[in-house]
Amino acid sequence: MKVTSIYVLCDPDSGEVRYVGKTTMRLCNRLAKHMEANPKTYCGRWIQTLKDEGKRPAIRCIEEAGDNWAERECYWIQHFRQLGCRLTNLSLGGDGHNGFVTAESTRKKISAALKGKKRPPEVRKKISDAQKGRIITREQRDKISFSLKGRKRSAEVIARVAAAMRGKRKRPMSQEQKALISARNKGRKLTPEQKASLSAANLGIPKSEDHRRKLSEAAKNRVLTPERKKAMSEAAILRNINRKINGHW
Repeated sequence: MKVTSIYVLCDPDSGEVRYVGKTTMRLCNRLAKHMEANPKTYCGRWIQTLKDEGKRPAIRCIEEAGDNWAERECYWIQHFRQLGCRLTNLSLGGDGHNGFVTAESTRKKISAALKGKKRPPEVRKKISDAQKGRIITREQRDKISFSLKGRKRSAEVIARVAAAMRGKRKRPMSQEQKALISARNKGRKLTPEQKASLSAANLGIPKSEDHRRKLSEAAKNRVLTPERKKAMSEAAILRNINRKINGHW
């Protein structure tokens, strides 16, 4: 089993613990990495202040852990914070950035810096290869759906997506995909707003002969319920009335 050392960086003068970390390196090597770290982070700025004074933090191991190193690192961070130590750790410890929330101003700066930048082809290929074969669980799908509900795209984004998709042929769906979509949509009722939106989107778009043929075949031998017949009859009467009012007859 690989041994992971939980260590602390201390102020060389007061001995106050300022950082809790983990490493599988020798402590002297890990300290050397800290001394070369980015001075823009909280811990990096503290170390840079010491370097400007000709000093360096003291490093010492407080525990040797095994596979439970993440749990132990979290424990020691919480422990020293409860003691009142001014830790430079941005997260709660463990593998990742638990508890760290990026400020809104920082998010805007990152967004502005990335706007207009295009990823090179080799980076796109790597991302594509990494996503191939990836299976999204139902729980993940539900989380994505919940996060996107109520979110509206701007007119600029809609126009950009439409322009990118225009002229592109859609990939043919497998029978399994078609069956899944069909089962998901069975019994689903559209709201009047959704119906109006779909109608407006399809208005004026000519149907191909193949599309007309498929619609005709789907309509053949279709059994309409009395309720459906009544609704179609009322819709036809309403259309005729509108035509007379608008002077199309």
